[in-house]
Amino acid sequence: MTASEAQPNTPNWPSRKVLILVRAFVPYYPSLGGVIRMIKLANYLVRQGYEVFVVAAKGKYISDFGYAHDIAQLKITYYTDKAQEQYSRKYASTILAATKPCQYQHLIDRLLQLAKMVLIPDPGILFVLTQYLCAKRIIETESISHIIVSSPAHSSQLAGWLLKRHFGKRINLIVDYRDSWNCTDRFMPRGRIGRFISRRMEAAVLRSADHLTYVSAPMLSKLNASFFDVSSKASMIMNGYDLAMKAQSPATHTSNPYCVTLGYFGRASDAPGSVNDPTNLFRAIKSFSGTIRLAVYGPVLLQRSPQQTVSSAVSLHGSIEHTAALREMARMDVLVMLYTGTLGSDEVVSGKIFDYMLAGRPILVIGPKNMEARRIILEKGIGYWADCNSLFSLQSTLETIYDDWRHDRLHSYPLEYVAEFDRDKQNSKFLPLLG
Repeated sequence: MTASEAQPNTPNWPSRKVLILVRAFVPYYPSLGGVIRMIKLANYLVRQGYEVFVVAAKGKYISDFGYAHDIAQLKITYYTDKAQEQYSRKYASTILAATKPCQYQHLIDRLLQLAKMVLIPDPGILFVLTQYLCAKRIIETESISHIIVSSPAHSSQLAGWLLKRHFGKRINLIVDYRDSWNCTDRFMPRGRIGRFISRRMEAAVLRSADHLTYVSAPMLSKLNASFFDVSSKASMIMNGYDLAMKAQSPATHTSNPYCVTLGYFGRASDAPGSVNDPTNLFRAIKSFSGTIRLAVYGPVLLQRSPQQTVSSAVSLHGSIEHTAALREMARMDVLVMLYTGTLGSDEVVSGKIFDYMLAGRPILVIGPKNMEARRIILEKGIGYWADCNSLFSLQSTLETIYDDWRHDRLHSYPLEYVAEFDRDKQNSKFLPLLG
């Protein structure tokens, strides 16, 4: 007899316990941007009196990004996932992999790309049963009612679907999309059969969900058009900036009278399939006739002749803690968001863009024209945009920034101007979903 047969299949949602199910989490992920949404949500729920459990994949230790105290308040269980372990291994051994690339890294990257093409919806599918069983045990032991599954990786949503199949109405399943699944070619399988299977998977997940949350407006319209109308159980809950961190990392902008200072915070890689390829940006800065300096804070993987693109105007600093990063952001003239993918770019609003807003500095969005982040920045009038695939566009935008700097037009803006992106305001929208 299963657990769902042993107890009445009736809603049991009023509860102060929440399980967050993810694949990527600290300290086994190379970029804070990929995990910060769930860290901040978990911390917010703890402050609201919830007991928060987390199930995530284990990998090679990278960094806690200064969140050791926040993580200590959570009950985290890590399950074994060899694919995630291999992914994190690239970043674990050295801060700047460009200085000493792994002898077999190119072959490993190719094999991982092949795995992504063959395994549906992603390599995490190989360990989804382990993820499910781990979560099931904790739900039964702790009598947890609320389950939040955040993706990508979208294979984790299948673990949530299995949990809903097993527990039925006894659990409240919240499906959280940080990126679309089959509504963007970035995550959709290439073959016709693979797409059919993946779409069936997503449809089953959407039907089983009690609530759907998503981070940017284009996601909902694409889901409704591709599957069925999910509007009645869908809520847009964006990422945002953490106002409390402003006091923890006080800093003021210090203008350098000799050059424009640009800051990029996050992962950068020129590996195949990377959506954060800095090659064109580095080339534009190297060929720029004025005086611009770019500081990069985060793990950098450069395998395609970095000496041809990285000039003395680019400094690589490696990963730093979040509060330290916020202090550095505030000191920059302009902050850079880099997204070089074309698949699914219409819905991209990177989490770091909200940290940039907290710093109050102008933002340079480098990416495709249809990016949601580009729309927000230009509508708010707080930055610039350059086409990531056009060296001319990058050079032209750098000229504009340089001219604005020379004429003292690079001004900060008050937080009141972007108040709707306060992360606590956004996270408060989760509370009604918890009953």
